[in-house]
Amino acid sequence: MRFKLFESGKLADRWGFEEIEARKEKPEKPQDDDKPIRSFNVQWMMDVLSRKKINGRIKATDAFLDHVTWGDMDGAIRVRLTPNIEVMIERRTTDLEGAKTWVLKRFFKPKLEEYAGKEEEVSKEVFEEVEGLYKEAIDSASENYGNLLSLSKRMADRIRTHAPLIYDYQDTKEVNKDYYVIYFSIRNAGVGKLVSRSQRGSLSPEVTIDVNFNREKGLIRVIISTVSYGAEGQGWEVDVPLLDSFYAPSQNKDEIIDTVLAAIRYY
Repeated sequence: MRFKLFESGKLADRWGFEEIEARKEKPEKPQDDDKPIRSFNVQWMMDVLSRKKINGRIKATDAFLDHVTWGDMDGAIRVRLTPNIEVMIERRTTDLEGAKTWVLKRFFKPKLEEYAGKEEEVSKEVFEEVEGLYKEAIDSASENYGNLLSLSKRMADRIRTHAPLIYDYQDTKEVNKDYYVIYFSIRNAGVGKLVSRSQRGSLSPEVTIDVNFNREKGLIRVIISTVSYGAEGQGWEVDVPLLDSFYAPSQNKDEIIDTVLAAIRYY
């Protein structure tokens, strides 16, 4: 994508879930020229996105400040924002239990500072991804997936090669044939509850990536968690996951790995 995505820092304020579905057909763009520093207007980006039509005819069926959805059947596409303004593009499928499930297709983050005032341009490029995905075959659940080990090893290798240097690969362990865990320690961690090796002896905080094939659902689930120290003497604590998403066995391995790598990079 032309706006070259990257982690630009944490957003101080979380937003509410104000509905934007009932806005005017062509609302006026909010003005902030009187402010000394212009900030990226998330509401305007989502406003613009909600008015776009796939192939010029398919309107958004659900639009809020934190997500926009096109369609209400398998193959529907949803753009969803995280509290840190990361953009997730998901597509709907049906799992083996008959439940409607969103599988993750794209994960990225726009340059919030550089593209302040260019929210329409960002919306346009996000929508290009939406239209491209809409043309693809719908991903489906499966009773079997024999490539989980291969996926886990490839994921570990890609992250070792392309993730920031703070991540130090430790090991990939097999829990069973449907469950693998990839371990990374964090060098010089000083964010939140994480502490560095020098602060707590020989132990260091970790990032764990759980890669699991859920046979009941027929889908792959990936959870990225940070494991950090609690108060003195209270041992380890598992923090809020950086990513917890489902994928279809029919998805390309690199498509899955790209989203995982992006979540790691933007931490």
